[in-house]
Amino acid sequence: MDLLSDILSAIQIESTFFGRQTLTAPWGYEIPHTRTVHFLSVTSGNCWLLRPAQTPQLLENGDFVMFTRPTTSVFASAPDVSIEPLVDLIRAHYSPDYSIDWRNVPPFDLHHGGGGRITELVGGAIDLPADTGAMLINSLPEFIYLNNADAQTRRWLQPLMNLIAEEIQMAAANAPGYAAISKRLAELLFLRIIQVHWVQNPTETSGWLRGLSDARIAKVLQAMHSTPQHSWTLAILAEVAGMSRSALAERFAHLIGEPPIQYLTRWRMHLAALQFTNGEKRTAIVAESVGYQSEIAFAKTFKRFLGVSPAAYRRAALRH
Repeated sequence: MDLLSDILSAIQIESTFFGRQTLTAPWGYEIPHTRTVHFLSVTSGNCWLLRPAQTPQLLENGDFVMFTRPTTSVFASAPDVSIEPLVDLIRAHYSPDYSIDWRNVPPFDLHHGGGGRITELVGGAIDLPADTGAMLINSLPEFIYLNNADAQTRRWLQPLMNLIAEEIQMAAANAPGYAAISKRLAELLFLRIIQVHWVQNPTETSGWLRGLSDARIAKVLQAMHSTPQHSWTLAILAEVAGMSRSALAERFAHLIGEPPIQYLTRWRMHLAALQFTNGEKRTAIVAESVGYQSEIAFAKTFKRFLGVSPAAYRRAALRH
């Protein structure tokens, strides 16, 4: 398995929330500041995207945007229309007691506006675990934009957004299986966006994604990810890279944002957390699988990186 696939396969989406909007001008709504990744695609017509300290951006039919950090964004029929919170619109047209903190709920199909020019949008929110998901999110830019004018992007993005729109219709008709299917679609969309963005804009990434564009650092990442339980040292990793220890440490920290051994430890804790999430109850087994012979040493490191003990993390994971 290639390194990008290896890392992406270890990322698990916690929950998803899709919505379709049929809007008639004038209209405008604000998506609140949340920790979720959220995205939107224009499936008919056009609209304006307004972001703090940014020039208003016109989104045309087929354009796609994704926000990977907590942020407030506004979508509108024109830059100067009045703006309403999206939460208020959902409560008015979908569920009176809707909360932005709801997870794994059926999608909304919202019709709103002043009766003028029609715009249709499909969007959603993707929740990653706060601890293990940060490793991926922090390697991406805060804002990703895909232009429908790019033929290669259009070939895969449009069918995928059509599938999401169709699943919204199926859920509205109370068809069973929505939760599982929507989660798979969200995973496919999210991973595809990461893949395409990295291929097209490797210099706009950071962390391990940026490290993949450097042949020597990629060798080190591949070694650590293929056998995380190995007793890696800076000296051994330097041999893998064909560099001196000081050169590797400097280059790795510049690209990845932290020293090699610290990155390795963070990845090990990510893999350990994933095992607990997937139901493994024995801390000793998990510790050994990521290179720790001492359960006590593993527990201390786990708590230092994730903020809770392995037992507490496991209990919380089982509750979900």
